[in-house]
Amino acid sequence: MFGVCITAVGSRLPSYFKHTLPSVVQYCQRHSYSLSIIDTPPYDKRPAAWQKLLAFHVVPKDVSHVLMLDMDVFIMPEAEPIHKYVDWDSVNLRREDDHWQTGVMVVPREHREWLEGVYENSDWKKCGTWYEQQPVSDSIDSGDVPVSELDTKWNWIPNGTIRSMMIRRGDVQFVHCAGNGKKQIERKYTQLKKCFENYFNV
Repeated sequence: MFGVCITAVGSRLPSYFKHTLPSVVQYCQRHSYSLSIIDTPPYDKRPAAWQKLLAFHVVPKDVSHVLMLDMDVFIMPEAEPIHKYVDWDSVNLRREDDHWQTGVMVVPREHREWLEGVYENSDWKKCGTWYEQQPVSDSIDSGDVPVSELDTKWNWIPNGTIRSMMIRRGDVQFVHCAGNGKKQIERKYTQLKKCFENYFNV
């Protein structure tokens, strides 16, 4: 069984989440994926983004592979089932420049120990706004776990205005409005609101 897990911790979630969550729910229903949400805060004071590495704590026990999504990922209404495009024995994610992008990541249950080891053994205070992405990337690059690179269409990160032509040409499946700076967050809300209005339930 294939499952999806979103990390959504805190009493005040980002306003753009109301534009992305419905797209994920619809996607799971279309492809018979389970949907789980991590809402438990870290036991220490690390940023909530790290909680995605504990996805197997909350997904159903019969889930063999979990797709971990950041809250700022919008799934296109006709998106294909991602399980047909991943290496079932590897950690699947997109390579971006000099690091692995963890906003969209598929991990088989057999690598749960690795995932949680990164969580427990990393010095999160030194990672800054890279959060869990830096230690995950370092671990993968060190050969600690087999990896398979996802096509950009599964984690398409727009540099500016989102245009339908870009989405069509790139066969975009998942739109990921990544970024943590104040201006990026403001732009993120506008971008995801536009995605919701233009594509959801069309």
